[in-house]
Amino acid sequence: MDYSNYTYKELMEAYHSINKEKYPENYSKLLAAIELKKSNLSSEELEKESTEDELEGIAGWLILVAIGIVVQPFRLISNFGPLYLEIFSRGIFGSLTNPEAASYNPVLALFLAIEIVYNVVMFAVSIWLIFLFFKKRSFFPKLYIIVAFLSIVFIPLDAWLATLLVPDRPFFDAPSQEEFLRVVIGSAIWVPYMLMSKRVKATFKHKTTNKALKQGRA
Repeated sequence: MDYSNYTYKELMEAYHSINKEKYPENYSKLLAAIELKKSNLSSEELEKESTEDELEGIAGWLILVAIGIVVQPFRLISNFGPLYLEIFSRGIFGSLTNPEAASYNPVLALFLAIEIVYNVVMFAVSIWLIFLFFKKRSFFPKLYIIVAFLSIVFIPLDAWLATLLVPDRPFFDAPSQEEFLRVVIGSAIWVPYMLMSKRVKATFKHKTTNKALKQGRA
């Protein structure tokens, strides 16, 4: 195994994950590569690497992020599951799409379908976020920010479309206001955190690479 092109971080990741009993030759090469890399780094660079290693992990404010993303799928099910179940079990959606039904309204049916698809996609993405978070994948902060901005855009857009279909409905009813404020306040706090936090940068850095797959092999 050739470790000459590994960064110091990658060498330390390999050091913590390699099976030294199963791959003694690779382990020896890895130790030599770490010592060589240390000799080529300045004391300031080594200190910076050590600080990042100390910050890595789900701790501090990331615990609150963990709670939020774990709760999110259950919150979506609680908010929309009973409503959608009633819509389909009582045949409401079918009557909206049936030209022979008195309540036939294809525009409203389309609006409802878009809303359902959006929430189903957001549920799937919320599960994906949990996976990325606990696997400490580098894509997690990016996806988290994307979801935050999509939510900020979709909630008022959904409310506006609803007023076009039901003119007497207020643009922002109480539940919509509450949800929008929750998303805006949460985004104002956590988006900058994802962009600027040293812990986020130190924790979410793992990618599926050839190095990760090969580091324990010959």
